[in-house]
Amino acid sequence: MDGLDQAHCGLFFDFDNDGDKDLFVTRYLAPCKLYENQGDGTFKDIAETVGLDFVAPCMSACLLDYDADGHLDIYVAINGNAFKAAPDIPFYATNAEPNRLFRNVGGKRFEDVTKSSKTGDKGWTLAVTAGDYNNDGRTDLIVANDFGRKLIYRNNGDGTFTDVAKQAKMLDFSGGMGLAMGDINDDGVADVYTSNINSNQRWFGEDITIRQYMNNILRTKHVFGELDEYWDIYSLLGDEWPRLGQMVGDGNSLFRNNGEGVFEELHDSHTHRAGWSWGVGFFDMDNDSDLDIFAANGWISGKKKDDL
Repeated sequence: MDGLDQAHCGLFFDFDNDGDKDLFVTRYLAPCKLYENQGDGTFKDIAETVGLDFVAPCMSACLLDYDADGHLDIYVAINGNAFKAAPDIPFYATNAEPNRLFRNVGGKRFEDVTKSSKTGDKGWTLAVTAGDYNNDGRTDLIVANDFGRKLIYRNNGDGTFTDVAKQAKMLDFSGGMGLAMGDINDDGVADVYTSNINSNQRWFGEDITIRQYMNNILRTKHVFGELDEYWDIYSLLGDEWPRLGQMVGDGNSLFRNNGEGVFEELHDSHTHRAGWSWGVGFFDMDNDSDLDIFAANGWISGKKKDDL
């Protein structure tokens, strides 16, 4: 495995059901890798052979058996190409490259089913996770987008997914960085913790700031290229859209599942002020059978003027 660079995520899983763990690695603008476990302590890259050597600005990935055939599939979070593009709208950018869903075909190869499954979201995705949020026995997907919102892809059971984040009350607009699913109150359904930016730049969140931003856009040529995104925002938020600035800097969010696939954000849970947050995870820190939360956070904060 020498020479592996530009890597953003690694997942151990038994893709061919032979009893040992193989390794999938996402890379940023370099061919992804699938290292087959040879059973003797060595690995062999077979990504090209099985159809996983694609090149994209890949970030994270997650595993799921969305079609319940006994073989683990892969969903890959893909960002925008930072060398060629920037988010078109700071609070709802959809001009990145689409996420990708790969179906495991009998443990022998992978088939790109992004288009047919309707999972190719084009947000600036940083994190994805999989789980059965509505207890229907099918594995669903959750997506966290930087400069955007969260998506819940409900597994329809026929090879397709539908985004139901609005119905599930988990749009969670912000600079989405991380996702975790876990049952925080032992009621048998999956709750969700998301990591976002917590900012004290309250001026950005004032209604008048957002309204003035929109007025400026309407007077420029950009309105024609971004009109669909603005309509999407209004269809999702209605008259609440001027509050976008407050939402995107409000910090991490803990969502409790009511058991019917609808979430309630627990504003008094003391879990939202985690700084500029990145990866998050549930785990039982003190072995008391309750799930605790780990949140990694940080930002460059050097004293030198040339330190961004």
